[in-house]
Amino acid sequence: MRLSGHLRTVRAVAALPHAYLASCSDDATVRIWRTSRRDDERAPRRVFERGALCVLRGHRNNVYDLAQVRGFASFQLASSGHDGTVRLWHLWDPADVDGEAGEWGADDEEPTARFEAQLRAAAQVGALPHHKLVNCVAQLRDGRLASAGTGRGGHTVRVWNLAELDRAARAGTDLRSKFVPAVELCGHGEAVNDVASLSTTQLVSCGSDGTVRVWALDGARRDANVSSASDASTHVRCIIGSHATLYGHADSVYGLCVARGCIVSVSEDKTVLLWAARRESEVGDTPARGETAARDAANVNAIDDGALPTHLDAWRGVLPSGLNGWLSEAP
Repeated sequence: MRLSGHLRTVRAVAALPHAYLASCSDDATVRIWRTSRRDDERAPRRVFERGALCVLRGHRNNVYDLAQVRGFASFQLASSGHDGTVRLWHLWDPADVDGEAGEWGADDEEPTARFEAQLRAAAQVGALPHHKLVNCVAQLRDGRLASAGTGRGGHTVRVWNLAELDRAARAGTDLRSKFVPAVELCGHGEAVNDVASLSTTQLVSCGSDGTVRVWALDGARRDANVSSASDASTHVRCIIGSHATLYGHADSVYGLCVARGCIVSVSEDKTVLLWAARRESEVGDTPARGETAARDAANVNAIDDGALPTHLDAWRGVLPSGLNGWLSEAP
């Protein structure tokens, strides 16, 4: 199947319920696609071509990333772009998506006419301000939304309280007005290119400064190199300095994910690095940057069923781990 319609480079896709997809592009649009075939479309052919179900307009420039938003009635999709905003879109009534039944890829589950009609009527409900451009957006495990980018205001990660925005939308508040993030994370020296959730209280980011950074979001830690400040006029809690900075890449780091308890990062230096937290018995024995830490090569094997460490100090001074243990256990 070929989905055609974007006029410029396509940057990202996001899975939606009932075998639908969302995509975003440098043509400043977000497009919704139906990927399941109806009975009259199942005739054998090499490539089945289809146009977009609907086109969402609102961004004024390139749209870089998408994230499905779960758990809220007012919005189900977030997009980020070069115009310095994160935009929230209402796509459907959550009551029409029954639990996990609507996960993408369920070709045998035909979407209801009501669900498709709601997608065709999708609309923007809010625009959250960032800096010059917003490279990425992701929903965290605690339900909040993280976005990151760069600009004259700094290279930061912003965390938004979606529950508060959802309540405001249901009360009739115009979410196109300016809202402020609940938390702002400052520390990257250049553009922040990707973010991912480690746990309900931990977030990881990567940037063009060649680093991967681990952040604590609960504000419980008290470290000498970390300071928190609250601006009473905006109610933004700014965390200056990441809890742990992971060095190992020789160039910009453009993407990351969390897999089987490891942080996986990819870079312009042509490498993929896997980072595994040290054992609790090793916490406190922090190697200097650049020091060879042979013991870390076996740490991937110590991760049980993809569990993440609950103690943040496990990420301090971590160097890239060896691949053999993780790859041998990968399904």
